[in-house]
Amino acid sequence: SQALSRLTFGANELYPAWLPNGRDIAYLNYQKDADIFVKPADGSAEGERLTGPDTYAVFPESFTPDGRTLAYTRVGGTASIYLVTEGGEPALFEDQASSPAKILKRRL
Repeated sequence: SQALSRLTFGANELYPAWLPNGRDIAYLNYQKDADIFVKPADGSAEGERLTGPDTYAVFPESFTPDGRTLAYTRVGGTASIYLVTEGGEPALFEDQASSPAKILKRRL
């Protein structure tokens, strides 16, 4: 059996989302601004920033099956869904995405 170890140490490191590879995890780091970081779940390396500093709350949601693209929610006056790949700029996927049923209906 493997011993568990703490992955993050700040009180403002929240909302984990596993990458499909089962080895890495994304999380919100909310200090002065909100950023999403990715790091190995075994704690063997520091987190790497996936999104730039944002004054709104951002929440990692899920990754594409290949693990290259993250969908995350940015919450300000409304909730919007963005997509970002490592090293890329976030791209708006859905604006005012407050209702999953509304999004699904528009896609059908």
